[in-house]
Amino acid sequence: MHSPNLPAPLFAAALFAQHSRLSSQERTRVLSCVPEVGVSDPLAAWDLIVQAFSEANIAVPWRRRPSTTSLCKAQTEAHRWSDLGVRVISADMIRAPNSAMHEVPRILFVRGDCAMLQRPAAVILNSRKPLQVFSEDSWLQATKALVSRARDQDMAIASSYGSIAYDLTSWLGKGSPVLVVCDGPLPFMEPRERYLDFMRRYEDLFDTDATLFVSPFSPGRLPPGPLRLVQRDRLVAALAWVVMPAEVRPGGNMAEILGVAARRGVACASAEEKRRVRSRHRASEPQPSPPSGKAPERRLQPRADLSRHLFHYVRSCPGPWPGQTTADYCRSLAEGAPESRHSAMDTLQRILTEATIRGTSRLTRGPIPVVSFTERLPQDLGAIRKWRSGLLRWSFEPYGLGVPKRILLELGARPVVYCDEHELLSATSEELPFMQIRKTARTEWSGEQEWRLRGDLDLNLVALDQLLIIVRSQQESGIIEERFGCNVVIVEPEG
Repeated sequence: MHSPNLPAPLFAAALFAQHSRLSSQERTRVLSCVPEVGVSDPLAAWDLIVQAFSEANIAVPWRRRPSTTSLCKAQTEAHRWSDLGVRVISADMIRAPNSAMHEVPRILFVRGDCAMLQRPAAVILNSRKPLQVFSEDSWLQATKALVSRARDQDMAIASSYGSIAYDLTSWLGKGSPVLVVCDGPLPFMEPRERYLDFMRRYEDLFDTDATLFVSPFSPGRLPPGPLRLVQRDRLVAALAWVVMPAEVRPGGNMAEILGVAARRGVACASAEEKRRVRSRHRASEPQPSPPSGKAPERRLQPRADLSRHLFHYVRSCPGPWPGQTTADYCRSLAEGAPESRHSAMDTLQRILTEATIRGTSRLTRGPIPVVSFTERLPQDLGAIRKWRSGLLRWSFEPYGLGVPKRILLELGARPVVYCDEHELLSATSEELPFMQIRKTARTEWSGEQEWRLRGDLDLNLVALDQLLIIVRSQQESGIIEERFGCNVVIVEPEG
């Protein structure tokens, strides 16, 4: 049941979202002039909004009063936000002594207990991280130590989400008060589908009863993404009483924040102790530890046997596994769980543990998920292996599974038809999953000799002695044979 009175700034924000001419800064200036009073009549609220435009010295973008339909639509949307707990507050409510470190917008949108703004908070600073993260990384260990230190001192944690450093910090702070700054409008003010997507991805990352979500952005036309990220980081720091650098590179946004804090005499605390970690070249895969005892004798399959199989090659998977929540991924990294680095070897073991190769439609035409295979033998992988700069990964890595071609044929697998763009556009929905453009500006795709199977592949349908597992070292072979009892082929691709 809606309250009869609606906060005038919330109504105004909902109305402004309908007009694309108003920039984010203009919306903020006008909203800061809307009085914090309750309104029940949209027409009365409009009169307050017109006065606010005048006080902000901004021209009203409507030539005449918005229609009754537009006003009622704004009222309904504002009621939805209010029912989800959204409020508009003045920046004066921020009590952090460091709030002057960066200019804080005059009004903020919040959801949660604003009393959290009254207690001391710490921000853990981390520069941007590479895609693939290891639990042994020094920045990760420092972040764990700093969050623990802040919680021991009964401090709130100022953080965000959407990057591994912020996600991990928020997860480590879960249970304590956490101030979460968004790089766009509050998820609770987004359209329903975006709000539900946020909840699916991040709900387990936060204890909603102990989290205050904060955003300087109202729905509508927004600044460019990179600028919003800078504004987010500065607001995170402005909410904190203490700045704690974990790993900050010179010359970046976090280094600038740290420099401003130092010049203004903001309290700064580093990790009391950083663990020494072994040096590692990030482009190379760490070798897994060999299993205990002597590995079984290897059986390298002859080329003739390999030719009876089709191969599904796997890759590393930076970030959460498909279907894995952000919170579970952060937990695995924080606890140093096996396979948390999500390397290609980890991907392979996950597939064998689940006994499923999951289909996807991400890189194919149409919505139907497929599992891809190739006729190219492991020894030939170097000839078709390419660096995909747009995806920041290799097209293939020398890890995978070989499945007898006759079994895949029985399950409905078909060779891909390589064709031109006009043939793809005229293909039926039944044909499209098995079609691939022959050539693009830089790549001749037909060289992959691809096959596809609709849906997922249940590996329980393949006898264990007929499955071939591809790895690149004797150590990895021993792990696979000991854990899963599969036949293994060790291959270092040519090229």
